[in-house]
Amino acid sequence: LICMASMAAASSLRCSLKRLLLQLSAASRRLSTAGEAPNNLHRPSTGACCGFWKTRLSSSSTLSEAPASSPSLLVLLDRTTNIRQRNCRRYYLLYAGLLGFIWKEEEDSDEVPLSVKRLLHRAQWCSGDLDYRGAEQCYHDALAALASSKHSKARTHTEARAVVLDKLANLYLSWGRMEEAEANLKETMKALVQHGVDQEDSMMVELSLKLAKVYSNLHRNDLAVTGFEWCVDASRRKCDAEKTENNLATLGMCLHAKGQHHLSVGDYQVACLAMQEALDTAKQTFGEQHLQVAVVGNDLATAMDAAGRFAEAEKLVQGSISTALLLQLSSSTTGADRDPETRERTREYLAMFYYNLAMIASHKGDHSAAFDAFEKAVTVAKELLDNSLLKMIQDSFQKIKNQRQ
Repeated sequence: LICMASMAAASSLRCSLKRLLLQLSAASRRLSTAGEAPNNLHRPSTGACCGFWKTRLSSSSTLSEAPASSPSLLVLLDRTTNIRQRNCRRYYLLYAGLLGFIWKEEEDSDEVPLSVKRLLHRAQWCSGDLDYRGAEQCYHDALAALASSKHSKARTHTEARAVVLDKLANLYLSWGRMEEAEANLKETMKALVQHGVDQEDSMMVELSLKLAKVYSNLHRNDLAVTGFEWCVDASRRKCDAEKTENNLATLGMCLHAKGQHHLSVGDYQVACLAMQEALDTAKQTFGEQHLQVAVVGNDLATAMDAAGRFAEAEKLVQGSISTALLLQLSSSTTGADRDPETRERTREYLAMFYYNLAMIASHKGDHSAAFDAFEKAVTVAKELLDNSLLKMIQDSFQKIKNQRQ
């Protein structure tokens, strides 16, 4: 009876502490954000990307992700400089102490340690601040913590190690350190194979695709072409076996990347074929009026422009512009898309579409249409307050003017 009463009291205390923890967390967020101006850290790529193609590795992770807008505990403690933030620090120190009490039982389970999750949250925040060295250190510390755990051979820890290695590889890709990215991608694939993942699983295909992109950036063309071809063939086999939305999206992503590689090395015919199939796959997966369809159509227009097929290229990019404008109009009138990040990305792609239309018109010799498209691109870029994009468009505009003179 004494044992049962003790267990009941401990359970009640733990529940009370968890409620207190939530209150402290909310109070600390109010203190850390009070009086601060909104700060948008999002800077999407200004080039065409595969941002909408589905990925499974991150979604299948057993690790929880921190919200992009909220910093981790340790980062907030590092950034406390004024009186309000010093008060926030006191809340967070108590918050950390309560975490250590409430989740102490995790040390005796095979679940991923809370310390590893915190390190990944801090790495995510560092990456958002472009603090690549800080993020790299967090990932290495997370790998060390997983390796030193007495449950390092458990399935959850093996999965977590593969996720951390993949995130570290993504960091090196963003950082431009391709050799390190290559090594980490290979380690991730090795860990997944040891974990029992099939070599043609979608996760393995996506990792192989990243590796092929690394070879492309390293100008190792033979390995890159072999990698892209394997990814496309494996994705086709999966689609033939089961034509799910995820399998179609994986195939489209592989075809898109293959086309981008061949475009970069000047093989325009193969690039056009791959991107045309990627466009058809995107339409089949997402429907006609989707931003990913507009992005792939714009890339196909770039390839056709390079191949001298100006009329087809112009028609394609005009279709991409119409889709982006329609999505903007739909978002503003119906409120269907309330995500400001997606709206900003749509506008940035719209600026790039106008820029591409201007370049195609210039190559075709229609300078009047080129100037008109450039002016629209500049207008959208100014609305975005993106100085780098605006400068690129204005520099190209000036170059065309000088050539005409």
